Order: sequence, then structure tokens, then C-alpha cells
Amino acid sequence: MRCGKNGYICGMEIIVSISKDDVMEEVAMHTGYAGANMTSEQDPGAYDRISTTDENVEILGRFWREGRAELKAAMDEYLTDEAEDGPDGDVRLVLDLPGNYNTAAVETLRTAAKTFMVQTVLASWFMLTNKQEAEAYATMAAAALKEANSALYKRRRPFKLRIKDLELK
Repeated sequence: MRCGKNGYICGMEIIVSISKDDVMEEVAMHTGYAGANMTSEQDPGAYDRISTTDENVEILGRFWREGRAELKAAMDEYLTDEAEDGPDGDVRLVLDLPGNYNTAAVETLRTAAKTFMVQTVLASWFMLTNKQEAEAYATMAAAALKEANSALYKRRRPFKLRIKDLELK
């Protein structure tokens, strides 16, 4: 715990890190699966059209940057000046939260933030390659961002310290 820039008496610092490589690996897995399942006699080229390849790195990088900007904007109230992106474009958010932040929500916050990044990249990719799936992924991305925001605002219940509870020696 420390005294934070946001004016809290004593705050805590939480770090949320999201690896771009991990997200892109999940995106490749999802698009490959979707493409394979949509391949049929009516659409024999679905796999080649929907799944991502190394040739798509540039546009997927753009979708990643757009998602990163949206995630940072959603958490802007708690971002510190120390928050910066890693050398590979990884997301590193340093959040200055109040001292009564419920740390039980940290894992939910981290998971939801990563899920948001995956779903955002997928939604943008599917807008180009598989429009019928795009809206569902955009909805899932919005839900993940809402979950991350909810986890960001979790607080511990206040408690009253009574003198008789203190051990005086």
C-alpha cells in the first residue's frame, strides 16, 4: 500500500499485463477453428478466408492497437504515469487503486482484460472475413470490458475497529 496520485490516503498498485503474442495465438486458434467449421460444399474456401496467417500480422496489429487504446481509455481513471507498453507491443497497465480495493477481484480484472483484447481483435477480423460472427464477438468484447470495469470498482466492506479488539501491552 502506498499514497497514490489519485488522492487516496493509502492506495495500492495493481499491474495488469497482457502479452500480444498470447492474444494473437488465441486469435489464430479461434479463427482456424471457425474457418474449419464453416468449410462446406457451399463455401470450400472458408478456412483460407477466415483463419489468420503470417500475412495478416499488420492488420491484426492495427486491431490490437485499437483494442489497447479502448482498454486504456476504460481504465484511465486509475492509470498511473508508469503504465507503458512493452517492447513487443504488450499491454502493461499500472493501476493506482484505493486502499479498500478488494484484491480478490484482481484475477477477474486481469482475465477480463485479456478476454476483451482477444474478442476485440476477433470482432474486427471477422468484420472483414466473417460478418455473420462479427457482431457476436463484438458483444462478447463489450461484456468482457464491462466485467473488467466491474472488477476495477470492487471494494472491501468497511469495518469498525473497536478499542476492546486492540491488544494493549
